[in-house]
Amino acid sequence: MKKLFTFLFAVCIFASVSAQINDGAENYASFTLNPTGTWTWNDVDQAETYGFSGIAFENSGSAMAAIVFEPAATNPALTGADPHGGSKYFAFFASTTPPNNDWMISPRLTSGGTLTFWARSYVADYGLERFKVLTSTTDNQTASFTAITTGTYVEAPIEWTQYTYTIPATAKYFAIQCVSNDAFIFLLDDVQYTGTTTSIEESNIASSVYPNPASDFVTFATESNINKVEVFNVVGQLVYSNVETNNQVMVSVRDFSNGVYIAKLYTNNGVSTQKFNVVK
Repeated sequence: MKKLFTFLFAVCIFASVSAQINDGAENYASFTLNPTGTWTWNDVDQAETYGFSGIAFENSGSAMAAIVFEPAATNPALTGADPHGGSKYFAFFASTTPPNNDWMISPRLTSGGTLTFWARSYVADYGLERFKVLTSTTDNQTASFTAITTGTYVEAPIEWTQYTYTIPATAKYFAIQCVSNDAFIFLLDDVQYTGTTTSIEESNIASSVYPNPASDFVTFATESNINKVEVFNVVGQLVYSNVETNNQVMVSVRDFSNGVYIAKLYTNNGVSTQKFNVVK
């Protein structure tokens, strides 16, 4: 039987799935720069970063906002930088042209809530790491944020320390900004937000998904060529990513758990999102 499907037009709305954030960096590949998934990253300083002498890891020295860092997986293993929990954390390495200006920005918020995270400086030899927590009532452009931390910045000690901030109901986004000045590594782990967020902003690109619900494979189609497909679960974790070169892409969901997923389709004409269900 010939397959029939209808293109759906997204009109600059947000996916309706809402979720809390609980991110300890465990679901990203080690040493990934600015990992795709929950956060929007902005490396404003655009500078290369300092690394270690005698310790190697993928993407060492690269320009970045942050890197998914697994100290036990460096060569040789890095000591004195154990995660707060699990085996990984987000690491903001010192810019070679200080100060750092690196941003970790939340998905769009649908309610106020409580932000908690654990942070520390790797060492204090070059000064303690500095950060700010900010919120925006409009969009996620860095110029739209206002700090809710007191003083010019907060200094993180060399021990893991928990920080808690109330995010007001008027906020549409929150951000953690590393503003360290020629220090070394700002370590960030177990970021949690108890309010709710929307998943992914849709754009004005025509796309479709079928079958929906799916149990074996799901197919995405657009009017223009799909260059990349990413699939996220309801808590914003990336569960699938692949580079593509077609306007119709089939993805296996055999290993997916039952539930709601959001697919982000990068095309020649922009980005589209599709929500689908997996039922087995």
